Amino acid sequence: MSIIKNVLVQARELISNGFCKKQYCEPKDGTRRFGSIFNLDLSPSNTEKYCFCATGALIAATLRDYDLEMQASNLLRKTISNLGKPMSIVDYNDFHTKKEVLALFDITIRELELRELKPTMQSD
Repeated sequence: MSIIKNVLVQARELISNGFCKKQYCEPKDGTRRFGSIFNLDLSPSNTEKYCFCATGALIAATLRDYDLEMQASNLLRKTISNLGKPMSIVDYNDFHTKKEVLALFDITIRELELRELKPTMQSD
């Protein structure tokens, strides 16, 4: 599995376990936290305590690796564009349901899988 595909799968899983809008993440217990996603412990056992938006999930899944986050974000933006929705990932998240955001990740992951298969298919 490619690193970017792994990032998308992990981010999707985070959203599946808890979805939020208008902020990168929020505690599942409903308490308000002060600070930023950039100050959180993003270990797998700790991320279970939070709900994530699409961008926040990418930040968490990449453990704040900006280059990986941008590569995954570019693929999501391309999918959004291909869906005929001229908007950012943040706007897509905030104006769509959890189900629609998960579907965005599913489509992006599937497109990446198909792209990864093409070199193998061409060499046969």
